[in-house]
Amino acid sequence: MKYFLIYNQKKVISNENNLHFSKALNFYSSNSRQDLGYKFFDGFNRRMKGFIVYDRQEKINQNFIENNKVKIIISGAPLTGSKVQSAENIFKIYAKYGIKILANKIDGGCSLTIIDNQNQSINVIRDRIGLSPIYYVIYDGFSCSTNLGPMIKSGIFKNDYNKKVIGKYASCNFRANYGSDDTFFNGVKQVLPSNFITYKKNKLFTKKYWTLEPNDNYLKFRGKKLSTYFYNRIKDSIKNYHSAFSNEKVVVALSGGVDSGTIIGMLHEISGQRVDAVSLSYEENTKHDESGLIKFSVRDHARNWYDLKLDPMELRDDMETYYNKFDIPLATISIYGYDYLIRKISELGYKNIFTGAGGDYLQAGNYPCFLYYFADLKLSKSQLYEKEVDLWIKNHGTEEFPKSIDTVESFFKKNIDFSQPGKLKRRELFLPSGNILNKDFYRDIGDVRCNVVESYGSYLRTYFAQELFYESVPPGIDAEDMINWNYGTKMISPFFSKSLIELGWQLPPEQKIKNGINKVLSRKSLIGTCAQEILKRKQKSGFNAPFDMYIKSQLKDFALDILHSKSFVERGIYNLKEFEKIKIDHIQGRESHMMLLWQAINLELWMRAWVDN
Repeated sequence: MKYFLIYNQKKVISNENNLHFSKALNFYSSNSRQDLGYKFFDGFNRRMKGFIVYDRQEKINQNFIENNKVKIIISGAPLTGSKVQSAENIFKIYAKYGIKILANKIDGGCSLTIIDNQNQSINVIRDRIGLSPIYYVIYDGFSCSTNLGPMIKSGIFKNDYNKKVIGKYASCNFRANYGSDDTFFNGVKQVLPSNFITYKKNKLFTKKYWTLEPNDNYLKFRGKKLSTYFYNRIKDSIKNYHSAFSNEKVVVALSGGVDSGTIIGMLHEISGQRVDAVSLSYEENTKHDESGLIKFSVRDHARNWYDLKLDPMELRDDMETYYNKFDIPLATISIYGYDYLIRKISELGYKNIFTGAGGDYLQAGNYPCFLYYFADLKLSKSQLYEKEVDLWIKNHGTEEFPKSIDTVESFFKKNIDFSQPGKLKRRELFLPSGNILNKDFYRDIGDVRCNVVESYGSYLRTYFAQELFYESVPPGIDAEDMINWNYGTKMISPFFSKSLIELGWQLPPEQKIKNGINKVLSRKSLIGTCAQEILKRKQKSGFNAPFDMYIKSQLKDFALDILHSKSFVERGIYNLKEFEKIKIDHIQGRESHMMLLWQAINLELWMRAWVDN
């Protein structure tokens, strides 16, 4: 369910605003879905008005109720245990316990909006990981919406694009923009993960209801007892999600990694039946193609397997109209890959899509985790430091990306503040092209340093929080939310459950990284569940479409038309002389600037749709 509301503190909302609401509503109804229903509501003495948009195949009262005390609006699927809670049950918990306890009881990706008639307050809860976005504006009153798009389309507020956010997107690693409530538009804020806000009597109150505790002890037990405990915690979480969402056809989105391999293996065990699977690969021969690894999970656990191939010409056609349905620029080509995959899955008739997302955070699955672990070892003067670094170099150094002690020390210099255990440095995360922004544009925005979380006492724990809230999870949230909406699907990711996030937080570092290999406990505990060939693999491939190849071949003319356009040249965002050199270097194969070119093209297409218009 999606919604948009405005509350004017000073005056009754008149019928003259109906045009604004029609424009806002059009954002949700302009896609090809034919199964949508709409409902308008009002309140607080006619000074509030809003609408909800819902899937007519689902009962509206599952996600919306109104009575003389409250209105409850749910976007997403709030879980307690293995049950998806209805709006009626959310009201009962709220009435009995209040908003903070309600927020803590709920698991899963969702946002809850509670319009309390008795207190004349509007309360908005965002899930603890932030999987379900929610936005708000303070003006003569208060407005909130499940997406940016309706707020901008409505025309009710003056919306100027946020130059600092634009500058970071244009020139920095995609991670640079996250960790604050800022958005691509000035004045429009997002509710942060693990927070709720209350608007009452023309004042906004913000409260954090859940946090990772720096003083939490690591688990004490080891050996078989720990392996069994780890296995059972994962299985219990997946079992809860399976029970909650097995009412419709289920499919697993498979990669070649441990996490999706664990999901399909445990679903096989839990259901007693093989499970359908879908994957995405490419005709091009790249190091990111995981088809060979995926076949091991298919062999052991899949009933039907659909291996989809990404078509670069379809990508071109999609990009021409992409920002009719997406309201922020896509962070990476991988997110387009998810859109392509989920669209094709929906065409195959599946609605509930299990993914392995979140598993990397549980077990230090991403490469930077090694370096933050090394920082802990160095600070503590551990005898393991040299051994672990040497084995990491041996296991993960490649001709394209060689590893050395200089790699580690250089990382420390840029990212680690050794004056306080666990403290990270804020820095400008420019892409390999460096600061390619127009000099005047850069001067206007000041700097483009990234946000970092507070210290959690160890560098590996701090990075755990950094990944969840500032770096790895947030870049895909808005797009994935709209992907699900556009195709009527649900991406279900059990590794993001509160139980498993807290398990990952409590696992000792040596149960995550040992002998230059990560996911140590998973490799021991999941034998027989995840394919052995996957568990033994040391390297991580990642999910990355070959856009660097496409832009030199099938998409070259399309890309150059955009990057040579009058509107792109006149934006004043890039240093055009430097940009031209970098673009030519990439197309002629001298250097790779795939990320910069992806971001520049998408930024221009987005600005045409959302700024120029």
